[in-house]
Amino acid sequence: MNGNEPAIEQVDGADSIRPVQLVFEVPTRPGQLSSEVTTPSGKKEKPVIKTNDDNTITVQYQPHEIGLHEMAILLDTEHISGSPIQFYADVMAPGHVTAYGPGLVTGKVNEPANFTIVTKDAGAGGLSIAVEGPSKADINFED
Repeated sequence: MNGNEPAIEQVDGADSIRPVQLVFEVPTRPGQLSSEVTTPSGKKEKPVIKTNDDNTITVQYQPHEIGLHEMAILLDTEHISGSPIQFYADVMAPGHVTAYGPGLVTGKVNEPANFTIVTKDAGAGGLSIAVEGPSKADINFED
């Protein structure tokens, strides 16, 4: 975080800020996993790490500040692939569309990148999906 981020806004009630849940692929070698989030104000916080059965972990974190956060995932003292990652925490608001899932965190060539799009309370209208990248992507979805 370089200091050019917007001003920090403290929000009362952690429930009003959207929780963060990310899935990371982890190396198969043994070691101690740890994670730390640096908040916009510079505080260090510990998210919850859950080990999955498919060489991935799910990291859950409830932000307490609006703004740009940085999350580091370490295996012993080394960052895993994709770490550190930055994310913007904001308040929950009806009408917004969000997406989550492992396909938004990492991907492999010629393999599906699965993720979920949440449109609850988004209002009436159609949903279009676009994937940006260096090449064309085939998109298949289920309603």
